[in-house]
Amino acid sequence: MTSFLRSDRSRAVAIWLLAVAVLVLGMVVLGGSTRLTGSGLSITQWKPLSGVLPPLNTTFVWFAVRREIPERLFWRLGVLFVLGGLQGLVGWWMVASGLADRVTVAPERLMIHLGLAFALLGALVWTALDAWSGWARRTLPSPWGRWALVLVGLIYVQILLGALVAGNQAGLVYNDWPLMGGRLIPQDYAGASLWATLAHSQGAVQLHHRLMAYLLTLAALAVGVGAWRSPYLAQDSKLLAAGVAGAVALQACLGIATLMMSVPIGLGVAHQLMAALTFSLAVAFAWRVRRI
Repeated sequence: MTSFLRSDRSRAVAIWLLAVAVLVLGMVVLGGSTRLTGSGLSITQWKPLSGVLPPLNTTFVWFAVRREIPERLFWRLGVLFVLGGLQGLVGWWMVASGLADRVTVAPERLMIHLGLAFALLGALVWTALDAWSGWARRTLPSPWGRWALVLVGLIYVQILLGALVAGNQAGLVYNDWPLMGGRLIPQDYAGASLWATLAHSQGAVQLHHRLMAYLLTLAALAVGVGAWRSPYLAQDSKLLAAGVAGAVALQACLGIATLMMSVPIGLGVAHQLMAALTFSLAVAFAWRVRRI
């Protein structure tokens, strides 16, 4: 196997992976548009061989034959293959939940589907950056490396909470801000059970998404300011941190506008696109601060 691999780096592979990341981002936006227009349940067949999948097969063989794939990244490409295939399977599982006894997909299945898409997006961005830059000496675990990963985690959790909001169509209720129907806690917060509250209560999922947005915005601004003032970080790391902080703040404002206007399609799609861009920036920042 190793005769087909190169051990350092490949910018051609990096460009390929970034192109696939752009396609995944496009699929995320297309999926959001499909959901907002209510056309998703018109697609009732899953064709994993002939359907739309990122080019992770023929293009991979081409790079392998040309010995363009860095050996240390080979196993990661296997993980990307698995995530891509699993994404298609979960997509059908999600759609299937709307074909019986309901006219919308199950919110928790939408959350898993979107979560896998963003996991794939993050893995593509990280692996592409590694392929572009080649092997590098790693720093010892540092507070910046940990804080950057915490920020990625918070953004990811917020995306999952946003999926529950979308799945429950919770953006169509409580369109005032900062209160919810004139209250700090919506009147219909509690569901019939803990799971019903966490996953199916419109008031609860919107409140959780709001609260996480406040926490995430404060955390992103704190990391951004701290990184900018740090004498230990390179200038490009500082710029990435500032970019993440700015993107999170912009996304929060966009979310408020989307909510208060009852989720028009244009703003809803922009909100989802901004989430993907913010997550990608955070992944790039986390990758950069772990390198000398």
